[in-house]
Amino acid sequence: MSIGFRRGLMISVSAAVLTAGGAALAQTAPASAAAAPAADAAPVQEIIVTGTARTSGLNRLDAGFSITTANAVQIHEVQPSSTANLLKIVPGVFAETTGGTDGANIEVRGFPTGGDAQYVTIQLDGSPVYAVPTLSFLENSSIFRIDDTVKRVEVLRGGPAPIYSNGQPGVTMNFIEKNGETDPGGSLRLTAGSDELYRIDGYEGIKLAEGWYGSIGGFYRSAGGVRNPGFPADRGGQVVATLTHDLENGSVTAYVRHLDDDNTFYTSVPLLSSNGGHTISAFPGFDPLTGSLLGNELRTFTFPVAPGVSMTRDITKGRGASVTLGGVDYHQDFDAWHVSNKFNFTDGDTPTYALFNGANASTFSDYIAGVVSTQSNNIPAGTTGTGTYVDNGAAVDPNTQVIPIGLWIVDKHIKSVTDDLRVSRDLFEGDTLTAGVYFADYSATDHWYLGNTVLMNVQNHGRLIDYVLSNGAVGSLHGQVGPSFFALNASYNGRNIAGFVADEWNPTSKLKLDAGVRYEQEHITGSIENDSSIDLDGNPLTLYDNNASTPNGTFKPVDFTASHVSWTAGANYRVLNDLSVFARINSGFRLPDFDDLRSGLPQVETIKQYEGGVKTATSWYAANATFFYNTFKGEPFSQILSSGGPPLTETLASESYGLEVEGMVRPFHNAEIEASGNWQDSHYTDQINNGKQTQRQPSFQMRLTPSYTIPFDWGKVKTYLTYTHVGLRYADVQNTQVLPEYDTLDFGVETNIGDRWSVLLSGTNVTNTLAITEGNSRVLGSGVGNGGVFEGRPLFGAEYQVSVAVKF
Repeated sequence: MSIGFRRGLMISVSAAVLTAGGAALAQTAPASAAAAPAADAAPVQEIIVTGTARTSGLNRLDAGFSITTANAVQIHEVQPSSTANLLKIVPGVFAETTGGTDGANIEVRGFPTGGDAQYVTIQLDGSPVYAVPTLSFLENSSIFRIDDTVKRVEVLRGGPAPIYSNGQPGVTMNFIEKNGETDPGGSLRLTAGSDELYRIDGYEGIKLAEGWYGSIGGFYRSAGGVRNPGFPADRGGQVVATLTHDLENGSVTAYVRHLDDDNTFYTSVPLLSSNGGHTISAFPGFDPLTGSLLGNELRTFTFPVAPGVSMTRDITKGRGASVTLGGVDYHQDFDAWHVSNKFNFTDGDTPTYALFNGANASTFSDYIAGVVSTQSNNIPAGTTGTGTYVDNGAAVDPNTQVIPIGLWIVDKHIKSVTDDLRVSRDLFEGDTLTAGVYFADYSATDHWYLGNTVLMNVQNHGRLIDYVLSNGAVGSLHGQVGPSFFALNASYNGRNIAGFVADEWNPTSKLKLDAGVRYEQEHITGSIENDSSIDLDGNPLTLYDNNASTPNGTFKPVDFTASHVSWTAGANYRVLNDLSVFARINSGFRLPDFDDLRSGLPQVETIKQYEGGVKTATSWYAANATFFYNTFKGEPFSQILSSGGPPLTETLASESYGLEVEGMVRPFHNAEIEASGNWQDSHYTDQINNGKQTQRQPSFQMRLTPSYTIPFDWGKVKTYLTYTHVGLRYADVQNTQVLPEYDTLDFGVETNIGDRWSVLLSGTNVTNTLAITEGNSRVLGSGVGNGGVFEGRPLFGAEYQVSVAVKF
């Protein structure tokens, strides 16, 4: 909330020496200069390391690309509910985090996507936390948690990123963690929230011996969640440790992070739509801001997966993660040579156990009528049915609102090893050549059972319903009215190797030119056990015979190889000491991943980006503005439908252009106004969807954060508000499901007592805005039924937190 634009324009004298809060900008001039800065006031000097060839980094004003940064204090001020939620500080990025801690959908300016985060790479100290940014039921923010061991974050959009590391052409979100050498000392933070949140964060960095340094930290948290399901929605934590050793003209740091965190995953709930989809309202008897169909009745769920075989899963694990992530970061100078190597590994489980919506809510009698009309086994006309609640056997009133909803089970185990080796040398004064090799070996093992439809009434913590038709047919078993419609048993292994060369040249003191080229080859092998339709478990669900999907013992091998070349060229010119302009063109790509091959979409996606912008930074104002134009070809698209039919697959193409801005101004002493946002025209150009707006992306969004700091003898109090506007979007490629525009308001009051203590009170969506970030992505068409009933995933209602921290 409070970082707004200052977050990307803070002063630092090096990548390792950063300041926090409003005092950072004041380093370049006396405090009084904020109101009347001197004409020759020094510009902001910030060193960034993401998207650069050398680990020593680059001055922001000399970087020919767009990047947003935030230090640890600023990250805490914005109170991100998840790793993906922190992206709300970045213009040109729209993160849908209404599913909870994990499972975000992240859209990047003009990059067409149907969900997840194909164009967002999460890095730790420059290494991707997993070799590819997205797999089905896994986007990489889900396996990384922000805590007080994080020192800062840098978020690069486009720029030279298609050349380095895993070649991400979209957004690279690089977290730089603390270590005992650069961040000695410790801290302890206690946080409590209105959603039954209780959390503790800690960090300690120490010198172990001469030239040796260590750190340890992490967090533990338990929360009921704004949509409290009746059990802890989020419970778990992580432990983080680093060990650093100084070398002659360099250093080496080893790190490990073990995460064990269970997180309830929320999907759509019943709502009412009117005004052509532009107005939404609450479904009678259900609070869309705080309600959850999940409850203790579904906490442990047993479902049949084959004749005589059943499976039990604990829904409290939701979309959590039990993952160990570690690596070694090395860099050293040898006379004119600079060598760096970043090694990273990831290993763990990332399950998804959650309710997924399908058909709309209706009365119980209408539901039975629909069952009768759609069955093909000659049910006599006029057949009715009676229902009972599973928990106590009470009769279900025919007018009770009910909803069939799927309980999807996905077990996923992932492994990844990446290594990035670079060698740089100054060829002559002002020119540095860098050559590098990137290697990745990664795997995933998937066991899916999608469907498992249950019938429940529409209320907070819905109750399961069994029913029997008047002709004697049994319609459900312990609330389950349908089997798995999509089962998968698959294992994959990928291996990518890339070589790249980049050159940075300063022909004059004001002009910087850079260019690079990368060649990458991918080889994927694996096996996929085919589906078949068989009886679920020997006829317990009479109406659903021959509709269950389960692996049948027939395996399809996967053996795929692809390669491509990407390149970039950019220029940055310092017009004035505190003003620069830049221009860049790059050609990137996205190679098929495991799920693209499973869906029969093996094409390589090609991406062209053109960028131009201006950057300025002084002690009392700062601004970035970037114009962009993108084209996409060969984008794979796959949509799983709740009807149980085969997934919808398409190959899409698109183009987009737009403007993103972020800025900060200090109109008078102790006051700041920060703003960020973007406007874009992004549409499909393929034959089927030509002219349609790319799904899920607003044409316009913005954030505005005014703040005021009141100094006292004992410390200071900072107050701030954040107003956010998100424009109209469409949930589907066909532009039939409207996601209306909305506005939210957040606030914060931060009190600093001396140099050691701080207290932060914050609130999000304090106006209880009812808005949705997702429609019914498992149906075709508008998804709106009789009476305007539809399914959508709303924002969380108002949430308040208070945290107390001490440094030592």
